[in-house]
Amino acid sequence: THNANIAVRTLPWQSIYREYDGGCYRTYVGNPFCDELRDIAEVKPPKVWTQVSMDTLEGGEYAFTDREIVYGKLN
Repeated sequence: THNANIAVRTLPWQSIYREYDGGCYRTYVGNPFCDELRDIAEVKPPKVWTQVSMDTLEGGEYAFTDREIVYGKLN
């Protein structure tokens, strides 16, 4: 989903993020509780769940800041 309400307010135990990088797709999994997305192939370093979500989901940083009470502070 690109809807920040669904992605954040449901408190997902598992998030899957797909990235197109250099001609191939990478799959990352993680959740907001550990604030990490790990490459399932263990080739690339982990990504920060909060940052990827702010960059990807509708509403961007504003939507996340507005929902701060749900998942804690960004910094």
